[in-house]
Amino acid sequence: MVSEYCGGANPSAEVLEDLKKPKPAGNMDVVLVDNEKQIPFATDENGLSSISLKPGKYQIFLAEKLDATAYSANVEAICDKWKAKPNGSLEVLKGQDSIEVEISKDCNPCNQPSY
Repeated sequence: MVSEYCGGANPSAEVLEDLKKPKPAGNMDVVLVDNEKQIPFATDENGLSSISLKPGKYQIFLAEKLDATAYSANVEAICDKWKAKPNGSLEVLKGQDSIEVEISKDCNPCNQPSY
């Protein structure tokens, strides 16, 4: 998983570079979405999971994104746009038994900022 910097004091260049480096998405609730359904699953502490999927294309969403609600009517449109943007995608090919994907975690505009 790669992450954005989400608030607080301006980070150092080292912190920003570190956020760009992929890390295991450990203990995350994730949802795969295709044209027919949502497929929820969780990763273990190493960012691994084992699920059976039919060949096809899937969008990846962090469950916290799908569950988010806007803290105020002023940010509802921004929140809805953020929630519609997948955190990644994957394509399962026939006969494929293992896939490594990169998930991007972006800042949540639905939560009220803490100052």
